[in-house]
Amino acid sequence: MLTYPGVVDLPESTLTFLAGLLAEDRAQRRTWRKLPPPEQALLVLVHLRKGERYEQLAEGFQVRSVIMSACAGTLS
Repeated sequence: MLTYPGVVDLPESTLTFLAGLLAEDRAQRRTWRKLPPPEQALLVLVHLRKGERYEQLAEGFQVRSVIMSACAGTLS
């Protein structure tokens, strides 16, 4: 189980895999985000699994909702 200020029922390997993809993408594009890849991956997985809006998640991840939208935009 992965935890954030709640619980999402996904294996940790899913988080590790997605965080690796994000880190690789950042390295290729030479970009950065406020959230490190594991936190960004968790944010996206929680959004997809539980349907929570990024604005709702922003508070739990202690970032502004604008940052959340930018982090999510990396995966679209």
